[in-house]
Amino acid sequence: METIESIVRRIAREEIQSALSAMAEIVPQRPQAPESALLDVHAVSELIRVAPKTLYNWQSADRGPRAIKVGRNLRWRADDVERWVETQSTGP
Repeated sequence: METIESIVRRIAREEIQSALSAMAEIVPQRPQAPESALLDVHAVSELIRVAPKTLYNWQSADRGPRAIKVGRNLRWRADDVERWVETQSTGP
């Protein structure tokens, strides 16, 4: 029987993959570059179900998934978000 934690991880992983697939379908002619795997604050907030303001607050407090600055904007690598979700535990 799956635990709640494993279910949440599986769902987050599936949603990240779905978002990346949807992005690839929107612009299929664009060559795959490392930047194409970067997610903006709205994509990450939808994936992990927190408000964008929460993500900004977490970054200020050095919490949450690791972000990178691109100019004046924060971006998250999809694999970093997935790894962060997997490290979160609600159990003992």
